Amino acid sequence: MLLENGDILTSISPDFPNAASSVCMELGSYIQAATLDQKMTHTLCLVRENENDSLTVLTPCGICQERLNFLGNTTQCGIGILQNGEIQYISLADLQPFHWNRVYQ
Repeated sequence: MLLENGDILTSISPDFPNAASSVCMELGSYIQAATLDQKMTHTLCLVRENENDSLTVLTPCGICQERLNFLGNTTQCGIGILQNGEIQYISLADLQPFHWNRVYQ
């Protein structure tokens, strides 16, 4: 996660024996950004099955999209890797154009 002040935060999702107790990979960074009172500009979730596999970008899950919407919908979300190797980002507003909270704006 990239913060407005230029800092980068990282977090993980440990393997929990009880899947119901697991958390999203980004949650640690979201909490840390809130603790630091810093605005997020970009969020990116990179995964791979093992250290020899190539990286894959995952878009924020529905729960993380809800968390991001609470902070505003301008955060740039990683959605994939382009053929030239660059990460492709779109705003949360574009990722979730029909979010339920828009009826209250």
